[in-house]
Amino acid sequence: MPPPEGPWRELLLVYREHGYVRRPRRRPGRDRDWEVRFVFQYAWEARELARLLEATGFPAARSSRRHRFLVFVIPGRLAVERIVGLYRRLRSP
Repeated sequence: MPPPEGPWRELLLVYREHGYVRRPRRRPGRDRDWEVRFVFQYAWEARELARLLEATGFPAARSSRRHRFLVFVIPGRLAVERIVGLYRRLRSP
């Protein structure tokens, strides 16, 4: 498969700089134990995230402040699997 294009590619570049996934350690766990998180130090860094999430069909991320950082969370196993799968495609030659 070819690497992602357009807003998908942009979202994955933001993920590479500011994102990570949270998965259950042992068992598959509950759906709410799976999350894609984006962490930003400044609000101006996060402005593009909402547009990219909407353009790619992800639900709006809920946000909070943690230790002087803005954290945006997209819950669910499906979100984690989509981001990880797309990121692998972006990295593959």
